[in-house]
Amino acid sequence: RVRLEPETLDDQVVLAALRRALAAHFHVAEEDIYAQLRQPIGEEAAREIGGRTVTLEPLLPQTFRPGQVQLNMAAREAGNLVATFPVVVDVRIYVNVAKPVVPVGRGEVLTDQTVQQSRIPLSGYLLDQYAPRAQGIVARRGLSIGEIIKRNDLQEPPQERVPYAVNPRDKVRIVARKAGLTVVLDAAEVLERGRL
Repeated sequence: RVRLEPETLDDQVVLAALRRALAAHFHVAEEDIYAQLRQPIGEEAAREIGGRTVTLEPLLPQTFRPGQVQLNMAAREAGNLVATFPVVVDVRIYVNVAKPVVPVGRGEVLTDQTVQQSRIPLSGYLLDQYAPRAQGIVARRGLSIGEIIKRNDLQEPPQERVPYAVNPRDKVRIVARKAGLTVVLDAAEVLERGRL
């Protein structure tokens, strides 16, 4: 919620509300959303909303796809709709994907040496079709260099085929990242052997 004077309803306020809503809709971080208005917010919308404490929210269509889209922004005061105004916006959603760096054969276990992570704008596929991590998983089919690996390209390996990644008393580094916070533990000791 933000109190908006007529001169404060600007592109950045609208884009911030749009990024928040898209991040929640697609279950990604706000940093993964790129949005740029194609036209500035009109003075009429600023006058209509100005001086009120409102919540801005985009009215997203059921089948929202990234690209250039036209949608309406709603301004609500105490839960009541005060105004709506149209915006035309370019939207890109960036996702982490795995890509082979060498040709991968069917049935091969993917490793750090065969797969790398890339960040790409989402297009053409649904968000949950991408495989953000593929290391330690078996290729269901042959994969070419640079091809984006999708979830249905992978299958869990039989446990006896997967080598142990760590053994008891190995020293490991643990890194946890969430919402811009990183915690690093440099001298952790493994208690039992495990696989990726």
